[in-house]
Amino acid sequence: LLPMSSMMTLPPAASWESFATVSDPPSQPRALYDLYLATSMTNTSGGSVPWFDPDSNETSYCTFTGLQCDQQNYVTILDLNALGLDGTIPDSVSDLERLNRLRLDDNSLRGTIPNSLAELTSLVHLNLGGNSLSGHLPDFSSLSRLRRLKLGRNAFSGTIPPSLCQLKTLVSLDLEANTRLEGSLPSCLSGLQALNWLRVTEIGLRGEVPRGLCGVRNMNGFEPNTFGCDVIACPEGFHRRGAGRQIGNDTCVPCDVPSNTLGSTSCHWVQDFDSTTRSDPLTSPSPSNEPSISPSDPPPSQVPSLREAKSGVSVFPTASPLNEGPTEGPSIHSSALHSTVPSSAQPSLSNWPS
Repeated sequence: LLPMSSMMTLPPAASWESFATVSDPPSQPRALYDLYLATSMTNTSGGSVPWFDPDSNETSYCTFTGLQCDQQNYVTILDLNALGLDGTIPDSVSDLERLNRLRLDDNSLRGTIPNSLAELTSLVHLNLGGNSLSGHLPDFSSLSRLRRLKLGRNAFSGTIPPSLCQLKTLVSLDLEANTRLEGSLPSCLSGLQALNWLRVTEIGLRGEVPRGLCGVRNMNGFEPNTFGCDVIACPEGFHRRGAGRQIGNDTCVPCDVPSNTLGSTSCHWVQDFDSTTRSDPLTSPSPSNEPSISPSDPPPSQVPSLREAKSGVSVFPTASPLNEGPTEGPSIHSSALHSTVPSSAQPSLSNWPS
């Protein structure tokens, strides 16, 4: 727990009307104030970072940190990346009806994603990665304009909903490091013709990567027809430390202990789909009702990879998975605000192209 001296005290009682003009749509400052109240503004370095300040001398909420509005003062961008937000996402976020870019990544948000968020039908970018959000993934099928969906590094559970396959404009999907997700990759993801960036490692999925995804040109920055499905996730019985997938000639490595999950960064056995813990094969016996996977067994049938290639120096740079991929562009709030976030904090995973 942070010391009391570092906790930010909310400003004196003020209503959203105190920082809105007669010409402003009332739903906008009201929803922003709800979010402000729902997320204590204690930064991880101990200093407060008020992105929304009712006591400021600003003439419009549209000038507050991380906000951009259209000519009618409807909020179109809300970018609160790495500002030390600690709390929950209120239902009233859906009142920001013209929002096309929402970034709340790399904070300390918890609870579930409100179902009302699916009412933001103008959303193009949604980034909630790097928090402590939990529960099942909601139905996002109403977000027909969505191009980039980033939910990695949270605590979501359940399966990957097939409703994601209805997002026909989706270019980038990141679900990695949600270790309580289970099941398999929906085969219908192969029908997303625009999808070329997929992160599903460190989850605990079973089965195989859908073949249709393996033939997508430049998936994750590489050519799957050359490198196979492994550029998406290492198959069961294989792993790659630090990434869970092949990067260039740095291939997935056979496990020397039974391992039954896709996209593993280390070798382990998932007891069953209902378990949220991982069984260590070195200290726990393999479950009698599960098939044993030997390191000598061939990987599941899939598009050929370079797993059997001769060892040698990779001609591709070995980048950290936290820094891979196309860039979204810098956060729109100031670098001075970022300087209050400790350098030990995890780097942002929110770099997508605009």
